[in-house]
Amino acid sequence: MSPMVSLVRACTAGMTAASLRTMLVMALASLSIPAMPGTLVSTVPERPDPGAVYLIYMHGRGIDDGARGTAENNQRALRALAKRDFVVVSEQRPTGVRWKFPDDHEKYARRIAAEVGRLLDAGVSAGNIVVSGFSRGGTLTLIVSSLLDRADLRYVVIAGCPSERGQYKDAVPVLGDRYAPKLKGRFLSLRDAADEDFGSCAALFGKAAPTPDFKEVTLSSGRGHAAFAGDDIDWIQPIVDWVRAR
Repeated sequence: MSPMVSLVRACTAGMTAASLRTMLVMALASLSIPAMPGTLVSTVPERPDPGAVYLIYMHGRGIDDGARGTAENNQRALRALAKRDFVVVSEQRPTGVRWKFPDDHEKYARRIAAEVGRLLDAGVSAGNIVVSGFSRGGTLTLIVSSLLDRADLRYVVIAGCPSERGQYKDAVPVLGDRYAPKLKGRFLSLRDAADEDFGSCAALFGKAAPTPDFKEVTLSSGRGHAAFAGDDIDWIQPIVDWVRAR
């Protein structure tokens, strides 16, 4: 018997099977293993793979409010995106927390901006980083862009630009005055023609100088905001195509 085996047996003598399993789980959790393409994680890995594409995704307000079915739909969307060979980075925020606009939004956006900074510091190129979000997450995506001040990063805004006629119309002037002038990067915007609360992002992009490169895709599903719930290929595929086109 080797000295190492003898040492392990001595250290684990008397431990129950449950204790051994717990020790093993803790040991595995302490290992710094790079996330591989096609995986879903809640935070940026300690050792990012420089060759992977990292898609940071922020969910909408429905989960924050605890709306029925929203968490399940979000998981379906995340799994669908991960299957496209992205490393999807997305945390589920706590439910039942009321957000004050824009203070709480900017506070959270700064956390995401720091995650992007960690990827860049670890050697991941800007071209392999995509910040995205749906609804409230789309609005957060805009704020993240204004904070990072980098033209080489990419962003996907999914039904995240409030309409001047919708229920979030009070946010429009704040976004336009405080954040839109500082937008930088390359943008893909997705919206549905029947969405009364979130519309085109063109007016916000037009306030930035210079105007960032952006493409806007308008769906005609008739479902409005709900068009982006779950894993519908009609909104997943435009994101995949745009990201892969570089």
